[in-house]
Amino acid sequence: MDKHEAFELGFRLTLMVFGYLTLREAVQCCGIPENYFENYVFKGGELKARKIRGRWMMSEQELDQWKKNRDFRLVKLDMEDYFRAFNFAAKQFYMSGPAVVEWGKTKRREVGEFLFDQMGGKLGELAFRKFLLDRFGVEIRVSFEVEKEMPGQDIFEIVRIEQGREVSRSPVLKVSIKTTKMQNFNLWVVEEGIDLSDAYVLCRVDLPLDHLLRVFREHEKLSTVRDMIPELKEVETEVVGFTWKKDLKAKGATMKMVGANGKVVQELRRPQYVMLSGELRKATGDWQGLISAL
Repeated sequence: MDKHEAFELGFRLTLMVFGYLTLREAVQCCGIPENYFENYVFKGGELKARKIRGRWMMSEQELDQWKKNRDFRLVKLDMEDYFRAFNFAAKQFYMSGPAVVEWGKTKRREVGEFLFDQMGGKLGELAFRKFLLDRFGVEIRVSFEVEKEMPGQDIFEIVRIEQGREVSRSPVLKVSIKTTKMQNFNLWVVEEGIDLSDAYVLCRVDLPLDHLLRVFREHEKLSTVRDMIPELKEVETEVVGFTWKKDLKAKGATMKMVGANGKVVQELRRPQYVMLSGELRKATGDWQGLISAL
């Protein structure tokens, strides 16, 4: 056995004894794209990684608990949900006027980009609705009427069953449901918008960039390329967690997006309140507290 083989053997024994996995082994264990997982760990701070003999490692026990908690928050949306979001976004495109101009720019957004952004937001709202219903038995309703959209409030009705009949009421709490792509790791609120809501929920939505092609893959005009286009049967989402407005304010507004590893991820164009995914409230008791306040 040469020195390299001896080092590797000792390294593997150390991992087995102390219950650690390499970063690559952790990725394989989770079935998540490597760049997504690294964002969650190093930028979002959802898991603690340690360097052992020059390699990033993580506790197998901590990873198992993280997976269990994440599985609890994963929500699969069906194609009915997809088309509800699609119809809302299409309606908004033709009705909104200035809303189709990209923030901070003067150009009109291309329809595919607009639909992707608006559908992602509405799918996040549907994911949170299904999460509360499936996990806690609480039904909320979100608006699909462009005219009834309210700044800072994404929940317009709470529904409960009392004495065998459905009772609905308006929410007491203003809740904003923020949606981001599946690989992202933070919730952010522009400084001037912080007082519009009392609580902010972050949802990740895995809407494919080619979702429109997938939906229309069966069209006869696409017969020659159909086999190249994957099917779209569902959209995976994650209700990452939430934060109270006071917690965001306590952190203060910033002009820099800084990851859990202390590195600047992005220079911001205007002051924003930022909460990393690993800092969000996500325990069962946290969700129950939010539900009680609704």
